[in-house]
Amino acid sequence: MESINLTFSLTGSVTITQLCRELEKLGYGSGELQTYAQAVRYHDTQDGRLFGRGLRLQQPAEGNVWYLQDISTGDCREIEFGSEAESAELPAAVSELVRGMRLLPWLDLQSREKRTAIRSPGEGNFALSYRDIVFGDVLQRDRKQKLLLLGVRGSKSAAEVAYFGTILRDLLGFQLLAGDDLEIGLQALHRPLPGAPVPDKYQVNRRDTILKAGCKIIGRQGYIMWANTPGTAADLDPEFLHDLRVATRRARFALRLMGPFLGESRCEDLRRELSWVASLLGKVRDLDVFLHMLDHQFPQVNATAAVRERIEGYLKDKRKDVSGALETALVSARYTELLERMELIYREKDRPTGDGEAGVSAHSIAPDFIEKALAKIEKKQARDAWDFSAVQLHRLRIRFKQLRYTCEFFSDFYGQRMRKVIQSFVRFQDCLGVHQDAQVAIHNLQELAHGMEVSGRADADVLLCIGALVQIQRDLAQTKVQEFTAIWSKFPRSVKKLRHLLVEG
Repeated sequence: MESINLTFSLTGSVTITQLCRELEKLGYGSGELQTYAQAVRYHDTQDGRLFGRGLRLQQPAEGNVWYLQDISTGDCREIEFGSEAESAELPAAVSELVRGMRLLPWLDLQSREKRTAIRSPGEGNFALSYRDIVFGDVLQRDRKQKLLLLGVRGSKSAAEVAYFGTILRDLLGFQLLAGDDLEIGLQALHRPLPGAPVPDKYQVNRRDTILKAGCKIIGRQGYIMWANTPGTAADLDPEFLHDLRVATRRARFALRLMGPFLGESRCEDLRRELSWVASLLGKVRDLDVFLHMLDHQFPQVNATAAVRERIEGYLKDKRKDVSGALETALVSARYTELLERMELIYREKDRPTGDGEAGVSAHSIAPDFIEKALAKIEKKQARDAWDFSAVQLHRLRIRFKQLRYTCEFFSDFYGQRMRKVIQSFVRFQDCLGVHQDAQVAIHNLQELAHGMEVSGRADADVLLCIGALVQIQRDLAQTKVQEFTAIWSKFPRSVKKLRHLLVEG
């Protein structure tokens, strides 16, 4: 059965005893007070796989039994972890939910609670809790936020609980808060939610001018950057860095697209700042991708443990250097100002546009943007896929990426239909992406061989292993050219679906 949970923020020195006395005047009865204490840490994946399903995984300060709570029903399940829970193999019940993603800490909570049962004049029963809570930032241990919260919970008496909530809000002046403890705590600490769900305010709608839509599109990318910055700076999971890097790419492209409406000089200046960040992100991300690739390909070349250790050690040392520079940048005043400038663009969404082109309907002009991105690919359609050089295939991949970004910027106009069309383009981009990764890997492996030789960390076994890995990349690149040749002729079908959607509006 679904439960109703209401949380109110309390100010001043009101106590639960005083509150119960006030409620008695309104005909409510209360039971005996019970006292509890709690200390837990919330866990989830980088992409919020538990949060997205309405689940909360709590690790108590003591013991190996964790709790998996369903927010909608209030049901709580005990799950036993090993003594080294964060590094050991996950219990099957949790592993099935996170599906290979890392389990990460998100929030610390310590609370002292007084709880009582409330009986309404209509004989409904529900629980009232008075909690003194300290929320702790898992990334900055000295950063805490203290709140006094009042909770109301019931299931059988949903209407009674809702009415009681209006009394607390309207008659007693308590502030109703949205969300559960995890959401309230992260908001109080100004931290993103697991998975970084983007607020609805950034959604583009058909009534927006192109100026307003552009401000929302850029603001959205700024929000995604902000949400993934703490996890990237702390090096919690490579996916934080990946999402941050993608957001900077989308933001740079959006600024170029919206330059005529937001101001070319201003947009170009922001693009330069984003390029600075993108360069630092790229150096770390490329090494992450390289190390991940080697992890899968070492067995294919029968690399010995000693050779593997030497190659990985060299690359991890290199990653340590570039990740240090990235972390310094992400906590700098320059980077903070960049995010603030992107948020400022969003706040200007309602400024007057007059009769200029910035006041044109975004819905009416979106097809023009999409057609321009499409035309840059269509003019290559007559060429045989085998005629493209590696450099030309990379450029074509960038064109597919730009088409995808443009369609995504305006996908709110078209809903699920546009998302299906975008997916039909993704296969071309992904195929060319693997081809480009192989080309980059060849270059990186050649640099690796040179760097290890110069540093005296390479011997014949290491160089033979690197040579075998280079051949794997060449074979993979060739395979992807063959795959692209097979699907390239199917591109017009995706174009037809897209144009049909644009005409339908």
